[in-house]
Amino acid sequence: MATHANETTLPGILSSRLWGSSEHSGKLETESRDGNSGVIDLLSTSRPSYVIELNHLKTNARDEAVQKALAGTEEQGDRYAQGEIVKGMANLKRLAVVCKGPSLARLNVF
Repeated sequence: MATHANETTLPGILSSRLWGSSEHSGKLETESRDGNSGVIDLLSTSRPSYVIELNHLKTNARDEAVQKALAGTEEQGDRYAQGEIVKGMANLKRLAVVCKGPSLARLNVF
């Protein structure tokens, strides 16, 4: 049986792996309502805290598309890190994750 990961299922898969232990806690699809509005894909509320933004591309995406997706994902992470919902979180980090099909294409922690 083939398993297909996409932008809808990927956050659920990652959150179940991250929060399956007592070491991590967080929220899935957290809404940021202030001037930095949007939906944070994954918000880890452990220490350190992470705003995790995911972007999923087709398996045959070119390197240029991966770079463009990474830049956009980093921009989203930066914008959400300025939001009211995460203000006051100590040692907040941002993760930009780009996948091609079921494979990790790029990951940036900043």
